[in-house]
Amino acid sequence: MSSSTQPLTWLITGASSGIGQAICKAALAAGHKVAGATRDVAKASAANPDFVARGGIWVTIDPGHPDSAAAFAAADRELGGVDVLINNAGFTGRASRGAYAASKWASEAMHEVLSREVGDKLGIKVLIVEPGAFRTTFTSRGVVDATVNEAYKGTELDTAITMVSNWNEDGFNKYFRGDTAKAARAILNAIVDGHDGYLRLVLGPDCVAAMEQKIGELQRDLDATREVSMSTNLDDA
Repeated sequence: MSSSTQPLTWLITGASSGIGQAICKAALAAGHKVAGATRDVAKASAANPDFVARGGIWVTIDPGHPDSAAAFAAADRELGGVDVLINNAGFTGRASRGAYAASKWASEAMHEVLSREVGDKLGIKVLIVEPGAFRTTFTSRGVVDATVNEAYKGTELDTAITMVSNWNEDGFNKYFRGDTAKAARAILNAIVDGHDGYLRLVLGPDCVAAMEQKIGELQRDLDATREVSMSTNLDDA
């Protein structure tokens, strides 16, 4: 969408906690209409007792349920149309996070393709948010104990699992330094201003460093394989 001062209707997934929760607060404070999508409205309401009082509404959407498309369509009708749909993605893969990284890369690819499918003629903009380590409840809910196979002792995987297993409050606070409220404001501003000229919004100094490292790794691979890559066309092509 283009830059606008008109109130927009936002449908925000993961609205009950973390960055999704912070975006809800920022959008409501800016005068927008906000629907928080959650799998459990009762639980979300208990965690956010002032959400409805501030003008928000809860809608039940479970992306893992076969009826999720119908649930979204019902929410769209109830809201009278949705201007902004909030999702998140990820770009890097770290040891011990294979399944998580795979799901986030899939989301990244889906939204990159979507941006090409809907941008030119339909006037729908896609923004991929790349957040670094923000201080949310993510780790307390998403980390489980794991035993490292002997074959992996001394590897990067072993180091990563040991680090997470030994986290205390000081270590957690040192690693997770991102402010969700600041991230939410940056996302809100990017969307309202139209985010012309870029597809990805990189948030956090750690994410900037990770993105630069990823770009460097890709450039290294390209430089190392350029010659053989350029030699693989048909001879008469």
